[in-house]
Amino acid sequence: MNPAGIHTETLGSGPDVVLVHGWAMHSGIWGRFAQDLAERYRVTLVDLPGHGRSAMVDDFSLAGLSDLLARAVPAPAHWLGWSLGASIVLALAGRHPQRVRSAALVAGNPRFWGDDQWPGVDRSQLETFAADMMGSYDRTLSRFLGLQTFGLDDGRRLLEDLKGRMGAVLQPRPQALLKGLDILLEADLRSHLREVEPPLALVLGGRDRLVPAELAQAVRSHSPGVPVHLLPRAAHLPFITEGEACLRLLAGIWG
Repeated sequence: MNPAGIHTETLGSGPDVVLVHGWAMHSGIWGRFAQDLAERYRVTLVDLPGHGRSAMVDDFSLAGLSDLLARAVPAPAHWLGWSLGASIVLALAGRHPQRVRSAALVAGNPRFWGDDQWPGVDRSQLETFAADMMGSYDRTLSRFLGLQTFGLDDGRRLLEDLKGRMGAVLQPRPQALLKGLDILLEADLRSHLREVEPPLALVLGGRDRLVPAELAQAVRSHSPGVPVHLLPRAAHLPFITEGEACLRLLAGIWG
């Protein structure tokens, strides 16, 4: 546990890269992908507060999480955030640009919920997750993981693999899960796409049921200067199902 109260693990050597996981997960989700990155980069894996081996904090807001991670990983780095982690990394790039050499947003959406003006997940789905979480964590997590693997050729095997990874450490704290859903329900970081100083890039999956492929065109129209990479066969876990393609994309972004 580092002084900021965040559990981190470092692999490899080279330019600094930080990986920030998504909702209800922990740093074990990166698995082989992190090991492959570590052949070229010094990779820091982060457990968000209340997840994995990190303690819970009082301020589980985007601002609070950004400040906490900036203290936990003081060296300027390339940051990669997945899903909820993408929102946190985007907020971090806005609040602490001196800590961010670049920000890669993988299967992330600057405004996670959608409407007629912006593609995203239905708000009622997120609200249902929040309500169900208090009744049955296991059932709600299974539904969430199922959305990430639905329709993939090896979806059943991948679902079991994800459940195994999640069971490797203690379950996330309920407060952290609810606060994370609050961020997904309320945060609107679309202005950050144009305003943050560090270079940004999005990596999206063409078969993602949580961050729709239509987001690619929406971002290109809203912020033409932000590169958007769409992996047609990937769903919400492109770094697992399309790991080699992700590695190639990131190598081009990070150099």
